[in-house]
Amino acid sequence: FGFGLAEPSRALPAMFLMFALTVMTLLGGRLVVAVTGLTVVAFLAACILPSSFSLSAYIIGILAFIAAGQGVAKDWS
Repeated sequence: FGFGLAEPSRALPAMFLMFALTVMTLLGGRLVVAVTGLTVVAFLAACILPSSFSLSAYIIGILAFIAAGQGVAKDWS
């Protein structure tokens, strides 16, 4: 959230990442370790390579949605 506030051009990728991590937390309650890991990776990527924050936020967000979808699919089968 802070990266989106610091530079408004990065607000959409930051919110996409936050939404993806929230969905992953809500749908995959047992995936707390994965959510924590993805959050750490996102934070490190943003700090180390701030110029590519948007790309890394989208990639990590997509990975979070994939993990959440797999968790839902596993529960339904």
